[in-house]
Amino acid sequence: MSRDWTKSFFRDEIFSPGSSEAVEAAVDEVKFIWKALKLKKGSRVLDVPCGTGRHALKLARRGASVLGVDVTPSYLSEARRDARGVSNLRYARVDNATPRRA
Repeated sequence: MSRDWTKSFFRDEIFSPGSSEAVEAAVDEVKFIWKALKLKKGSRVLDVPCGTGRHALKLARRGASVLGVDVTPSYLSEARRDARGVSNLRYARVDNATPRRA
């Protein structure tokens, strides 16, 4: 892997988080994230934006406690469906345009 991992991690093409290519790539991406961030079982991870949960679910299955946040209801519905039974993974819909409470 090159020293500047951003050159290979982020791509220029239009991205669809539920595409088969994205789901397949998530396996290696999560391995990289786990190692680069020195995560271990019980580590807390915030995945923003989590999209369909392709990273969040894999991180949770490795033992991290994960909160996935996204603004897109259809993505979150898919993520929640795929994460049934995974107790260390939660999803929340958050829209930064929503007024905050003081």
